[in-house]
Amino acid sequence: MRWLTPEEVEGAMGEAYAVRVLDALDTATAPHVRSHDGRHLLESA
Repeated sequence: MRWLTPEEVEGAMGEAYAVRVLDALDTATAPHVRSHDGRHLLESA
């Protein structure tokens, strides 16, 4: 476990996990709704 800057997040973890962290840090917008297969984001319908 370690502290990461938002810029480091994408390179340090898989896509599905990184987007969760970055979405949580984004307080300027409404909650994000995304679909993923456990590792990668899926195209939204």
